[in-house]
Amino acid sequence: MATRYISPTGGASTQDGLTADTAYAIGSLATAETEAGSSGTILFLDGTYSVNFDVTGLTYQSLNKHGAAYTNGSIGSGASTSPIFKDFVVTKNADYVQSFGSETIIDGCLITATNINQGFFNRTNGSASTSKFINNILFFEPSAGTNRYLMAGFGFFNELSGNTFFVKTGNLSAGQLSTSVGSQYISSSNTFKNNILATDDATNGIFNTVNVAQHASNCCFHQSGTNNTSGGTNNKFSDPLFVDSANSDYRLRPSSPCINAGTAS
Repeated sequence: MATRYISPTGGASTQDGLTADTAYAIGSLATAETEAGSSGTILFLDGTYSVNFDVTGLTYQSLNKHGAAYTNGSIGSGASTSPIFKDFVVTKNADYVQSFGSETIIDGCLITATNINQGFFNRTNGSASTSKFINNILFFEPSAGTNRYLMAGFGFFNELSGNTFFVKTGNLSAGQLSTSVGSQYISSSNTFKNNILATDDATNGIFNTVNVAQHASNCCFHQSGTNNTSGGTNNKFSDPLFVDSANSDYRLRPSSPCINAGTAS
């Protein structure tokens, strides 16, 4: 187990990947992965990356939180690959078909998915998945049309906790937004806690095809569909009072009902 550094262009002329100043260029990612070894860490300097993160057990992490940007590639490439992907900025403006292994962890990322049908993930591998989606902010603005999904494969995450999901509905109409498809819905077998799920839909009709709240605990739901106005355990059904959601500032105002409303269990 070791730590290696990666930059978009590489560091000093003598590159050994051992420090930020001597970071490997992204073209040497495979070398860094091998040298980091099982349960190792690859730290990414600020910049933009289009690459696959798919070595089981490795942690791929932005050196500076939200300093490294991820625009294309895969996070795990099947049921046998289960990396940890942490602290990146993620931008997607096209449908993203993503499969990943049973223990993949997506943690601390700032994700923007605009003008697409299926959100950040389309699917995951493994019906007995223990994957986690934790401490992320996901802003989703779908393209116009029917059958738009916040994140198809939602229910294949064993745990979704500490996340903020905000959906800008645009010109969608009632019933066109879902969390997933078929058996991939959030259910009692998932851990869904300490999340905020909000939209800008004052009619409360966009998210009305799925009842997420009944399987949630210590979450806040705001304008998230008529089926998500009650239920679950210790949930709140009110405006979380973001600082400025219109401009993607999802910090909470001091008077937010979500502050100190989560659970550490």
